[in-house]
Amino acid sequence: MATSLEALKEITQVIADTADFVAIKPYSVQEATTNPIIILQSASLPQYKNILHKAVQYGQNTGRNNKEVIENTMDMINVLFGEEILKVVKYRVHIQLDPRLAFNISLSVERALKIVKMFSERGIDKNHVVIKLPSTWEGIQAANILEKNHHVNCNMTTMFSLTQTAACAEAGVSYLAPFVGRISLWYKEKSRETGRHEGVEILKTIQTYLRKFDYRTKVMGAYFINAEEVGAVAGCDLATLPVALLEDFAKNNHPVTDEMAKDPKSSNLEKLVLDEARFRWLMNEDEMATELLAEILGVFSSHYIELENIVKEMVKLSK
Repeated sequence: MATSLEALKEITQVIADTADFVAIKPYSVQEATTNPIIILQSASLPQYKNILHKAVQYGQNTGRNNKEVIENTMDMINVLFGEEILKVVKYRVHIQLDPRLAFNISLSVERALKIVKMFSERGIDKNHVVIKLPSTWEGIQAANILEKNHHVNCNMTTMFSLTQTAACAEAGVSYLAPFVGRISLWYKEKSRETGRHEGVEILKTIQTYLRKFDYRTKVMGAYFINAEEVGAVAGCDLATLPVALLEDFAKNNHPVTDEMAKDPKSSNLEKLVLDEARFRWLMNEDEMATELLAEILGVFSSHYIELENIVKEMVKLSK
C-alpha cells in the first residue's frame, strides 16, 4: 500500500528542507533546499565538523585578507554541504546567499557566480545548483541577471505576496517559495484570522496567477508547520519539507488530493504591471508581507552571523 509520501510525490515534487544529507537518504527526494538556519544546524553536528575544517582550510588558502578568508570559508561550507547533498539527491541543491546582500544587486550577482564557480571547480555543473535570493526588489533584479545573462537557476525566498510573485515571474526566475505556515501564524498573532488558512490561500493564488499567465516560474511551498498544511497545498509544483515531515508522511496516513485550481485561466486575477516604484508602494501597503520580509531576513542574518562567528574562532585558533 502506497504511503502518504508516495501519494504526495505523485502530484507534487517533494524536496528535502535540510542540509543533513544522511537523514534524507531514506526518502528518495530529488532536490534539497538549505538556508542559514539549516546550514548552522547541520554544521553544529559533531559528524559534520570535518566540513567546517575543510572550509576553513580553503578560506585560508584562497583569502588575501581576513575578510576574504571568512567569506571564502562561508561560501565553501555551503558548497561542501551541497556537494554531499548531491550525492544523495542527484538532481539539484538550493544554496542561499548571505542574507545581508538582500538590497545589493551587483554584490548578489557577484557572490552567486562565485558560488557557482566553486561548485564547478569541484566538478558540479551549474544545472545542479540553484541560488536562493530574497524577494526584495534588489534580490529579484539580481535573479533576473543571473537567470537571463548567466543561465543560473534561482529560487526566491522570503515570499509572502502576489506583488513579489508578479515581479519574480517577470524576472523569469525558476522557483519561488511562499512561506505557508509563517503567513498563517502572522494572521493568528495579529488576531486577524479569516476563517481560512491564509498561507494556503496565498500559495493557491500564487500558483493560479503563474499558470493563468503562462509563466515558467514554479511554486515551491515552504515553511510548513504541520502535515495538514502540506496536504492543503498538495498539487502545487513543489513542496520542500523538513525531515520530520518527510518521516511523518512516510509513516502516517495523511489525506493527499490535488487541491490546486483546476482551471486557472478562468480566474479573475489580473496581471500586475510593476516598476520599482509600484513594487515598493504595493509592498508598503501590504503590512503582512513587509513585516515578514524584515523578520525573516533578520532571522536568516542572525544565523548566518552566528555561523560566521564560529568560523572566525576556528580561523583564529588555526593560526
